[in-house]
Amino acid sequence: MKKLTFSVVVALSGLYGTAEAQVGINTALPAASLDITAKNTTGNSPTVDGVLIPRVDRQRAQSMIGVPASTLLYVNSVATGTQLGTAVNIDSIGYYYFDGLVWVKLYNPTNATYALGNIYTTSGTLNSNRVVNQATFPLTFTNSLVNGFSVGGSTFSVDALNSRVGIGTAAPHAQLHLGSTLANRKIVLYETGDNDNEFYGFGVNSGIMRYQADRTTTDHVFYAGLTGGAGSNELMRIKGTGNVGIGTSAPENRFQVVSATAVSNRYTLFDAPSAGNQFVITALRNTSPIATGNYALLGFTNAGPTSGGAAWGMGSIRTGALGLASEEEFMLGNSLGGGYLERIRVTSAGRVGIGTSTPSASAILDVASTSSGLLMPRMNSGQMNAIATPAAGLQVYNTDENCTFLFNGTNWRSLCARTFQQSSGGAVQVAIGSSSDLTQTISLAGTQNVTVQVSFNPQTFTNGVDANAVGTYQILIDGLVVGGNLRYSTQNAGNFLYRYSSVGNWTTTLAPGSHTIIFRVNATGGNVNTNAEDRRMIITVN
Repeated sequence: MKKLTFSVVVALSGLYGTAEAQVGINTALPAASLDITAKNTTGNSPTVDGVLIPRVDRQRAQSMIGVPASTLLYVNSVATGTQLGTAVNIDSIGYYYFDGLVWVKLYNPTNATYALGNIYTTSGTLNSNRVVNQATFPLTFTNSLVNGFSVGGSTFSVDALNSRVGIGTAAPHAQLHLGSTLANRKIVLYETGDNDNEFYGFGVNSGIMRYQADRTTTDHVFYAGLTGGAGSNELMRIKGTGNVGIGTSAPENRFQVVSATAVSNRYTLFDAPSAGNQFVITALRNTSPIATGNYALLGFTNAGPTSGGAAWGMGSIRTGALGLASEEEFMLGNSLGGGYLERIRVTSAGRVGIGTSTPSASAILDVASTSSGLLMPRMNSGQMNAIATPAAGLQVYNTDENCTFLFNGTNWRSLCARTFQQSSGGAVQVAIGSSSDLTQTISLAGTQNVTVQVSFNPQTFTNGVDANAVGTYQILIDGLVVGGNLRYSTQNAGNFLYRYSSVGNWTTTLAPGSHTIIFRVNATGGNVNTNAEDRRMIITVN
């Protein structure tokens, strides 16, 4: 007890107190709750001044429980214990204070003899999870470096110098740059399964930009927003089955376009570029194995049948399996609910068949039917003659003449042979010095050939010795004589036989219009009148 009492007395010899509950060591005027003043504040005294803090190893500090915040100690060894729990920061010898949760290292940067203790001055390793509660305060990193902030090297990189972010690359070349790796899942917006197929997003395969949806029941839809945020208009939809619709959200076929508003009476228009190729605008191709009978058709339907394809189809049909261009022919057909019924065929040689798929090699147009005919353009004579610059070979049906006409390069010619016939109806006496006429008027729609054939029936009669009759006959067209022949008599034993030439023919070409044709008999001499027995005139127009 004497020894203890002495120690306390000695220890308290420099201890002073005040009414304010302040304690001073080596000072009678403490300025704080505890004010320790060095015994020798100056000079070169070898006496030790200072405060000797409790010294423990890491294991001892780690084992303490119920440590008040602000407790100070000196760790003199890290060979014991682990850098876990409250000792997570105790990685070297030094002073530590307890912040209420863990021991925190004290460090004087001007006299450092061991590792720095924060991320601003040294690198380190986390030994457990850390949480930063920012509350209402932002966390900002400021720098001007290409790789100014990174996680895992190239896992996440911020290029603060060029305002770029890289994921999977430490050298981003765009505002957002994903690393140059091939994967189905490069960007996942939403997933229904943790695999390379059941997600909404994007990927990159070799030579493929991959746009992914999770199911075949999922639609791919493109929208455009309305002004003012009133909603969005659907522009195009791709069904999970592959059907594509523009103007419809329920395409029934591989590609369906629906337009509710016409522009210049057109609902859908395909234009080739103004400076592009002048040939194909839209091409349809059947990629089935080459076989005779393959179709590549464009179909047209208003309401249409419920089966058998479009109501009308036109396009290519293959006539062979060698893959030759000459095996491709054009066809036009329609469906009445089953297969296509071919109506028109155009061969690779340009021959056209209507009602036949094999037009004759000798015809450019072959029309086949057992129940219908070919109906020519119908018009009257005035309309026919008004056709400007008709081509040689042009044909029309003339309703005035009830006949088909052909333009031969110079004139319209009737293809119908019309016949006009006149007869005297018996013997006609023609007095010497007078005439007798048979007259026929014809009307021509075009320039045509006209043939006039005249004839007499021979007559024998007795009129005394030396009786004779002399005369001529003539063909007149529109008052002009175009043909004639002189007749004479012969004497035979008192019976005189007067014979006229039995047949005479004249052919000429007449212009369109009305024409008068006359068969005339003239009695020019003799001692008896001419007996013109049963004259006939036949006129043929062709």
